[in-house]
Amino acid sequence: MILARRPLTESVRRVVGTEEQIARRIEALLSRMRGLYDELLEKYPSGDLRLAMIAAPGNILRSYQLFFAMVVSTVTHESWWKQSFGPVAPNENDKDAIKNLDTTSRYSFFVFFLSHIEWSLRKLVTHLSPGACRYGGAEFKAIHDHVLTLLGLRQYIPLYDLCRTVRNCVHSNAIYVARNGVDAEIAWKGATYVFRHMMPVDFMTYDMILQLYDDLIDSLEAMLAHPMVASNAFIEDRLA
Repeated sequence: MILARRPLTESVRRVVGTEEQIARRIEALLSRMRGLYDELLEKYPSGDLRLAMIAAPGNILRSYQLFFAMVVSTVTHESWWKQSFGPVAPNENDKDAIKNLDTTSRYSFFVFFLSHIEWSLRKLVTHLSPGACRYGGAEFKAIHDHVLTLLGLRQYIPLYDLCRTVRNCVHSNAIYVARNGVDAEIAWKGATYVFRHMMPVDFMTYDMILQLYDDLIDSLEAMLAHPMVASNAFIEDRLA
């Protein structure tokens, strides 16, 4: 039976604890993005790419916050089920549907967040290195490696490798499919994450994915602080 105040899934209870704790962490991430955006707004005019580098992924976090608040106030409450579907208690199919909703939303918002970062970096590389990386049209791996290397931030390359690989697995239902059939290992922050060919990615818990959001924000903040990025009076946001 789904009861009021009960976590969305067993994985949520085990890894993070409660919906309230998850919501607070999402709010903390969003608050950090707002603070960065406000600082940039004092430095750069409207239409500047550096504003979009924070605003675009920040909008995804805001959507995630609203979606999560909506979900935990509806489908996780027995009272909502009674009001919407009558006295019949949620069955096992209903509970599986909630679990699927949990997994889908957790991955989907992360993919959109990373995709906005990718789009920003594609535009940024055309300003920093005109013509490089096939004029911004190369694979994302080439884009983020070039920008991070150029800015002396190579320590973030494993982070982007990890996030990009997770994102790519979404295309195959969270199964890692290696082009050469070989498992991959990516080390980040003292841990090694193993992607096994034709096996599901099973380490993307709430705790893990929320930490990756935070780490990606770290990388954006470092890029925006670099003199090659920060010193320009105006960086046009092409194709905003």
